[in-house]
Parts: sequence; structure tokens; C-alpha cells
Amino acid sequence: MSPLRIAFLDVGQGDTTVIYDPDSKEAVIVDCANSVSALQFLKSEGITRLRALVLTHPHLDHYAAAVTLFENCGAHNIVWDAWIMRWDKAFGRIPSILVDADRHPAMLGDDRVQKSALTKLYAWSRQSENKKKHIEPHQLAKVQRITQSLDFLHPLHPDVQELFETGNLNNLSYVIKVSDGESALLAGDIEPAGWEFLRANHQNLQSEILKFPHHGGAWDGQSVANLLDEVKPQFVIISVGTRNAYNHPSDAVFTEIRQHPKTRLLCTEATPKCGQDLDIQTKEILSLVKKRNKLGALISQRARGCPCAGTIIVELGDEAKVIDPDILFHQHQIIRSHLTTPQCIPLGTAWL
Repeated sequence: MSPLRIAFLDVGQGDTTVIYDPDSKEAVIVDCANSVSALQFLKSEGITRLRALVLTHPHLDHYAAAVTLFENCGAHNIVWDAWIMRWDKAFGRIPSILVDADRHPAMLGDDRVQKSALTKLYAWSRQSENKKKHIEPHQLAKVQRITQSLDFLHPLHPDVQELFETGNLNNLSYVIKVSDGESALLAGDIEPAGWEFLRANHQNLQSEILKFPHHGGAWDGQSVANLLDEVKPQFVIISVGTRNAYNHPSDAVFTEIRQHPKTRLLCTEATPKCGQDLDIQTKEILSLVKKRNKLGALISQRARGCPCAGTIIVELGDEAKVIDPDILFHQHQIIRSHLTTPQCIPLGTAWL
């Protein structure tokens, strides 16, 4: 039996994560910023059943393409079963979402973009057949291997109102632990305040793979250190866009991860912190990626950023490992050859 795999798709500044079983051809998707990339990836892996789409929280870079994904599953011969999201409060308070502490509308340039997308999703969710497929995490059938692997750690129901009242929807993000031998912690956009709720409710958060929360932003040095000490990851994944107005990932995140020489950091895309003339480098890097993985190059091209690790695929099982990109290819042909100021080299660690 093959171990479960997790793919962190290169969707620019946003999240689309595919958890899939190579044997049963089933998947669960966590967030969907780009439906075309998600569907192309599912097709490439022969996935025929989408057991659930989990939308961690109502910010555009996590749900923008959810409706389009569902509307096009049939055309790709994919059956979908359910979707999961805490919409009960979010839909009732659209104005507060548009002015939350993360300043998403200001960064998007026009709050009508977010309001339109949220309204579209709300209208879709009210259709009878879709309403029936909207479930809570505890209703997810635990009879398939893919769904048995999921543990929704955060938020706990008694904490939801208090978290919502902080005015920051990031701290309401679903945090999911995926276990199949080794484990991966998918942390959504949770920030330090939300992390404290998570820590208080769960004794063991150790995971070999950490999808770093909030695209590597909104965490100070001590908070990052505490997070890494608690999770003890071998691999840290950051889904980030080359062009983002948030200055993600933060310097504190890079600095603290460099203090952990046994932790390998992979970002889906490079940012100006890692190299100059990224517009020029993008074409050359995409050409390299295409020689190794045409689908990966196609997904990265759609993201319109400069891929670094690009789409990242990890495998759980007895020993968690990154199966794409290959470490030598990533470090030498991408980082060392094209990025002048890479931020992911642990202190005191030589290149392979």
C-alpha cells in the first residue's frame, strides 16, 4: 500500500493543497485559489473522487476558485462528495470580513472583488444540492483511508465565538493534521494568537511536515521559534507569491528557520528577498522545471510568479520525504544558479 501524498500547488499568493491516495485515486483538497491548476493536478494523478474540499477560512486567496472547481469536476470525470467551512457567521457579517485586521481588501485594491466572490460562493452554497453537501468536520465519513488520516485540530467549537470577536479571521483557520505513519500539519493562515488556542487544546503538535501558516507572514521571531520548537518539522513548506503586497515571508520566519539546520525550507515561489531581476529569472527557471515536469511548469506559469520549489509533493509513510522537487535540482539548478540572496540556507550548513 502506497503512503499518502500531499501536493502544495504553486498558485502564487494563496493556498491549494491536495491530499491524495495514489492507490484508491481519492483526494481531499484544502483551499482552492486556482481551480484549473487543481483539476490539472488531479487529472495527472488519475484522481476520480474528491472526498471533500475544505475551505480553511473566508479570505479570497483560499476560496476564490472553489465554485469553479466544483462546477468543472464532472467535465474531468471526478465525483465530489462534500465541502467544509464555517460559513454560519462569516456570511452574516460580510462587511466585517471586508475590513478585517489583515487588510485583505486594501491589498486587493478593491473590496468589490472580495465581496463579489463571497456573494457568488454564498449563492452557490444555498442551492439545494450543494447545501446538502455542506458538512462539519465530524460528519466527514471516516470509512476511507484518505478521510481517516485527517484530524481537525482547530478551532474547537467552544472557541469559535471568542476567536471571531478578535476581528481576525486568520485565527479561525482550520488547522488539520494529516497522519499516515508520519504526519503533516496544515496550519492555514493561523497567527500567534490563534496558535495559543491550538496549543492550549492539544498536547502533541509534532509533525514531520509543517505547512507554515499565513504564507510565512504575521509571525515575530519568538513566535516562530516557539512554533518550530513545538512542531519540530523536518520540512517547512511556504506557499507564497513572488508578487505580494504583504512582504511575505517575513524576515523573522526566514531568520528562525535558518537557526534549524536539520529543517529543510521550501517555498513555492521566490520573492525579491531571495533574488534580483526575478522577471528575467522566471523564464529560465520555468524552462528548467519544464524539462523535469511539464505539468509543474504549466501550473507555475499560471501562477505568474517566479517558481522556486514550485509545486511541492511530499510523501508520508514510515519516513516523510519530499519527492518533488529533487533536492539537488532545487538547491543547485534553481537556488544556487538563479537566486542571488536565498533566505533558506540554514546557518553553518553547506550546500549538498
